[in-house]
Amino acid sequence: MSTHQQRFVADILDASGNIVGPGPLFEILSVEVTEELDRGGQVAIVTPATDERVIDWVATNRKLRVRVREGTMATFIVQNMDYVGSGKTPTLRISGPDLLGELLYLTTGYNRTYNNLDLRTAVVGTTATSTSLLGGTGWTQGTVENYGNVTIEYDAQTRLAALITLAEQLGRHIRQGSTEQTLDFGLFGSSSGCRITNVHHALLRQSSKEAKLAYVAQAQIGTISADIENRILPLGKSKFDMRDATNASANIKVRAGQGPLGATTLITANIGPGTNPIPVTAGTGTNFTVGEEIWIGVSATWTTAHEVATVQNVAANSITLTAGTAVAHSIGDNVLQRPQFYVEDTASQASYGVRENTAQFNWIGPIDATILADRQQAADMLYAAVNARLTRHSESYRSYILSQVVNLPYDLRVGEKVRLTYRGNVKAWGENVFFIDIDDEFYVIKITRKFAATGAETASVAVANVSRPTPNNTNLVLYNLDTLRWVGLS
Repeated sequence: MSTHQQRFVADILDASGNIVGPGPLFEILSVEVTEELDRGGQVAIVTPATDERVIDWVATNRKLRVRVREGTMATFIVQNMDYVGSGKTPTLRISGPDLLGELLYLTTGYNRTYNNLDLRTAVVGTTATSTSLLGGTGWTQGTVENYGNVTIEYDAQTRLAALITLAEQLGRHIRQGSTEQTLDFGLFGSSSGCRITNVHHALLRQSSKEAKLAYVAQAQIGTISADIENRILPLGKSKFDMRDATNASANIKVRAGQGPLGATTLITANIGPGTNPIPVTAGTGTNFTVGEEIWIGVSATWTTAHEVATVQNVAANSITLTAGTAVAHSIGDNVLQRPQFYVEDTASQASYGVRENTAQFNWIGPIDATILADRQQAADMLYAAVNARLTRHSESYRSYILSQVVNLPYDLRVGEKVRLTYRGNVKAWGENVFFIDIDDEFYVIKITRKFAATGAETASVAVANVSRPTPNNTNLVLYNLDTLRWVGLS
């Protein structure tokens, strides 16, 4: 008989979740459960390598449901079975993605489009909504934000990649819900009420007053990124831009692109209201070319009266537009050649200087570019996507990995905020590098909980000042598994 405490039970499941085999696995030495923001999680168990039930019944692509403690379960898809022969007793480490991994094995197919459809009911949907991203997956909604309508197109992505893409474009997040096969989708970021501290010697008496007080033994620098973007020029599918956005509060600005003679600055125009052709006094009409797009407006901002038109004819000192004038122009209005549209964060620029980048959103574009309503819906979606990116990249990214955390609340979820109170040395690359004194709120990016058969429980927690996950190799494989399939590498 085994000498370890039998704290864990694992059921072997078929594809429908029915228990199969001669009975559950009892000889489990340890369990490790990882949850990560905007990514599939991981589960691993360690068993004796000689356990006959494991040998006879557990195989890759099987599902295992592990009962860790009362009310706590973790179900995963077996992907790896690694034999460890060192020590007195050889063991088998069985691991794989949590149930979010199920969404890797169904795709969007080709040309799946959502044109101005409600995110909650039509796009995320449920397993019963056949055309939604959860349609036919066995999954349903957990907590899904009532965002409104979205316009987006998918082509040969897994359902998981599609949901991650959608969340990223909207500045939202995904995670597995509080019950199995349910999906949470939203901003998250609420306070968990949990505080993690390493100064427990001074706070032991407070543990009874703070029900969610956890203790950390060591902090390590995770990622410190100086890559800041505070001005972004976005394009959608086929170089689609934001010119038709309808959001009246849109922070969209415009500047001149490269002109035919190298001109890239504003050109002042002498424009009679509503007249056509339009005389140009700064420079000559021959600075323009037929078919070239121009912006005309009081100032180079989206919210003022403006139009984007195409040059139809060029004379010595004037130009004619294909569609005439949509708004009345005045003397001194600005004319910008080949306009480029962008958004920016001026507060970030004041702190760090201008950090400009371009961004391509290939999933966003009008369903029918000849229809104004389609262009407007897609432009609004593009504006939402670039603003979400700007929010997550306009300040330096800083994350910490907190190891050997005890008393971590079981209901703490990724995406929530915790307060970190840490005073001491932090490690980087395995060495103590400097002393920090932190008392601030951070987003929970990743949680790994470890349960031993002896009864010991500990955790590691990754936190960051910005609600943006840090990529790793495992998640890249999960995210791009569809690509591997299509090119025949899997």
